[in-house]
Amino acid sequence: MERKAFLLSLLLMLFVGQGMHAQHNTVSISGNITNAEGKRLGGVSVYVKVGKETFGNVSDRKGRYDVTFTAADTVTVAFSHVSYAPYSFTASGREDIKKDITLSEKSIALKGVEVEAKSIILGDHVSYIPTKKQVNGANSGVGLLFNMMIPQIDVNPVTGDVQADFQILSTYNHKFGQKLDLGIQMGFDLSTYKVNDNDNVTKIWPRPSIYGNYMINNSNYLSFFGAMGTVSPQIAMLNGATQYISEYEMMRGNPDLETGKVLDCNISYSKFWNNVNLSAYVNYSGCLDIGSNWFTTENNKLVNTFRNCGDWHSYNIGVSSVFHLFNKSLQLRLTAALENTNLTGFYNDKSHRPVFGANLFYSVGEFSFSGFYNTPKTSLLSSPAYTKEKCNYGLTATWNHRGLFVQLGCQRIFDVNGYNRSYYDY
Repeated sequence: MERKAFLLSLLLMLFVGQGMHAQHNTVSISGNITNAEGKRLGGVSVYVKVGKETFGNVSDRKGRYDVTFTAADTVTVAFSHVSYAPYSFTASGREDIKKDITLSEKSIALKGVEVEAKSIILGDHVSYIPTKKQVNGANSGVGLLFNMMIPQIDVNPVTGDVQADFQILSTYNHKFGQKLDLGIQMGFDLSTYKVNDNDNVTKIWPRPSIYGNYMINNSNYLSFFGAMGTVSPQIAMLNGATQYISEYEMMRGNPDLETGKVLDCNISYSKFWNNVNLSAYVNYSGCLDIGSNWFTTENNKLVNTFRNCGDWHSYNIGVSSVFHLFNKSLQLRLTAALENTNLTGFYNDKSHRPVFGANLFYSVGEFSFSGFYNTPKTSLLSSPAYTKEKCNYGLTATWNHRGLFVQLGCQRIFDVNGYNRSYYDY
């Protein structure tokens, strides 16, 4: 009994000692930010420089800020806002700091002074700050997104298309220490339908998802995402009615058709250097119990009905790199990926394809130029169907002078024919 008590006391001492050590490893700076008239300022970027690491956050709508950082003998704290003059100070970083800040408005434009583009990890997300050149080369949010060359976002400046996974969902979020952030969302899909004089049919399926971010240090982080979903068949596919299309063809539903299940999982790694940003990812997407067209004959007539024909699996691996050259006047984004798709069941097929892409942004004086290119690709869809696309490319030229903004752009100017088609052999 005494031995157990001794071991318990020893473990308790170790736990308390580690806890005290952890408390002294991290400290914070907090306070309120106002202007000269006492108005609280939201959206102010706050950075704490600790050796080679930088920690940061943004003040909320009430002007409050709070940044947690690794304890050190000396730290440099900087405040930045587009409408106010920057402010910084140096202080001891061994204990928590409480300090209110007053920022003064910019009275003159300082020639030759330019804010560098920053990509800084703020716990559960990464904050990107555009440069003056990137802002001058855009007259819209989409254009600015392209000029900023964010590795995880693919932007077409000509059409305004943005491809990224943005969702607004109610989630439960929990943070473990200063490095790991997890979120869980438990949704569901509810479907109720009635065909002709048949009974009402109600089905419910869970749609859970989980995501997380692990900050290795201020320039490296891992993130992952996983989700389940469903693809409910259309009512026209579920009913048992027969519709005569012509004297040779008829369409018939299948009330026993199963609901498709969707799976999605993504793991990514990001690394930031002064002039290079890197993002690599591995992704799996799948659809089980695919509902698809099924053709048969009956009394010398073609019957178009539906059935669960198998599963669709997609495995992708890729990398995206952004390079800042010539004092950040030239930005180059290169992407490469290997996409593998397997279709199992009755429509058994495979597709393996590499894809490449490049984006370019160059700024000189009041002029800026951008361009993009994506290689041709053929995708195997779960329908089943192949979708073949030609290469996609475009150019823009911009002139911005004292509020006058002129931009010219073009896309696929050498393509005189259609550039995509869908096909499959049934």
